[in-house]
Amino acid sequence: MVWARELGLTGTLCVACDTPFIPATLLRKIAEIGEASPGSVVAAETADPRGLEPLCAWYPTAAIQEIEARLDETRLSLVSLLETLPVKRIPLDEVRAHGNPEKSFFNINTLADRDRAAEIRTSGESADEAR
Repeated sequence: MVWARELGLTGTLCVACDTPFIPATLLRKIAEIGEASPGSVVAAETADPRGLEPLCAWYPTAAIQEIEARLDETRLSLVSLLETLPVKRIPLDEVRAHGNPEKSFFNINTLADRDRAAEIRTSGESADEAR
């Protein structure tokens, strides 16, 4: 994010490295809204109890000071961060237009998750069948 600020950009699209099925169209949508919304986080709504997917979101460079302060204090929760910043939500029905959110935000944390991701990838399973 600091590098983005140094380049004069308004923010960065941040995506977890363990989510292999996020549709490119959704990433483009998040970035487009982010570029048009300086100062706001842009995040996709999910059916998850958190309500938003903080690891697939646009973060404005204006948030760097808040993020650095939280890192210094070891307050690492992105969900908590989103409670303090302005957030533009991409409604769940719009997220679904890009694919099944359960597949899109499927993340790999265990060997079983890795095996399941390989099955999804090699089976040609549709987004609706992923989970």
